[in-house]
Amino acid sequence: MSYKRKYYFIDKEVQGALIRQLLMHWVIANIVVFFYLLVLQMFASGLQGSIQDHMTAMWDKYAPLALVAVTFFPVFVYDVIRLSHRFAGPIVSLKKNLRDMAKGEEVAPLRFRNNDFWKNLTEDMNSIAKRLNLTKAETTE
Repeated sequence: MSYKRKYYFIDKEVQGALIRQLLMHWVIANIVVFFYLLVLQMFASGLQGSIQDHMTAMWDKYAPLALVAVTFFPVFVYDVIRLSHRFAGPIVSLKKNLRDMAKGEEVAPLRFRNNDFWKNLTEDMNSIAKRLNLTKAETTE
């Protein structure tokens, strides 16, 4: 059975941290590539001309590559968010069930999606919930 997510961001703190980390890596990678290409451009031209000339020549050659790098970033963010759903979603569900149990409420069995990580948590959580529900039922009789 497949359940659809209702929200794009399930755990904004975790998913935001992942996106910030991805952004930092992407920026650093692009800066490193820029400097490598600049050095290659300078050596290819025999170190003739100013840095500005080399940067202009490099831009003329590699502008489409810069466009590709910028275009890929939203794809990377989307992919990281989708991947993070597989571990953030189960933890959010687990936290909700734990909160409900702490309030003394009866909880429905926990179910994760087919692709989710930590499926073994459902068995443990469901046995605890079942045991608490039985204990609660015995004390009310």
